[in-house]
This record gives sequence, structure tokens and C-alpha cells, in this order.
Amino acid sequence: MNSKTKGILLGGAIGGLLSVIPIVAAGNCLCCLWVILGGAIAAAVHAKGAGRPVGLGEGTLVGLLAGVVMIGIYCVIGLPLNIVLGQVQNAAIGKIITELTGDPSAEMQLAAQAGQTFAQQILGAVIGVVIFTVLASGFSSLGGLIGTAIFAEKDPYGGGYPGGGGPGYPDQDFPDQRQPGPGY
Repeated sequence: MNSKTKGILLGGAIGGLLSVIPIVAAGNCLCCLWVILGGAIAAAVHAKGAGRPVGLGEGTLVGLLAGVVMIGIYCVIGLPLNIVLGQVQNAAIGKIITELTGDPSAEMQLAAQAGQTFAQQILGAVIGVVIFTVLASGFSSLGGLIGTAIFAEKDPYGGGYPGGGGPGYPDQDFPDQRQPGPGY
């Protein structure tokens, strides 16, 4: 298994599982923390195992593909878990909010949600999948970008990341075309 596949599967599995575990999943309320972490792990594993400099675009793509794995885990594990535990979760969250605020209306609203029909639960699940797909795609790509920026080996010619180019930096395809500086 190459480093790209290993990174995608490992980062996607970690981010996906952390996103579906009932209490731990609340970490995604902090700017999609687990999704970004999964993308960063995927990019870091790929960058460390590639044996060559990895560009920011490649790391971002690895993060995006880890997001696809996370979406799959969410659909296979998270949705059934939410349908089964949704009523219990709503009741517990309602009691916590009531205790913290002293306002019983939150508990009544969540109790009303718990009484939804199965069709309403399925519709809510489909909407949740669409929202999670959009968020996971964007934030796992961001995580891949961050992971590559932190863990990737820099260009050996001192130009930053491969393919970065710019004045004074060699072209990725022709590394021997550096311009001589003053004094040559």
C-alpha cells in the first residue's frame, strides 16, 4: 500500500470515527475539528512516506479524499447510530440545557423532536448527510493543506514547496535552470 492510500484511509478513519462517536462528535462544533484533523493526518502520513517533496496541491487532494472516507463512515455508522440513539441524545441534551439555563422550553423542544415520525427522521438524516458532505469536503481539504504545510519536506532547492516557482526559484520540471546570481 503506497503512502497516499495509507494516509487517505488512516486520516479518513480517524476523522470519521471521531465524527460519529456520540459525545466526542461535539468536537466538530469547533470549526469541524475532527474533519480538519483527519485531513491533516492523511496529508502528514502521505508526506512522511512519499520519499519525495509533496506539493500543497497534492496534500490538499489527499485531505479531500480522506474527507470522502469520512463521509462514507458517517453514512455507514453515523446515520444508523443517530437514528437509534437520537431520541436518547435529545432527551439528555434537553435535561443538560434545562439544568444549565433553568429554562424548561429547550427540553420541551427536544422532546418534540424525539417524537418525530420515521419519515421525518430519514429526511433529517438526508439533510444531515448533505450538510456533512459539504463541510467535510471543504474542511478536510483545509486539513490536508495544513498537514502538508507542517509536515511535508520542503523543496531541496530552497524554493519552498515543489512547483511553487516564482522569481529566483527553479522550475519543478527543470531544476537545473536556476539563474546565477551576482558574482558568477
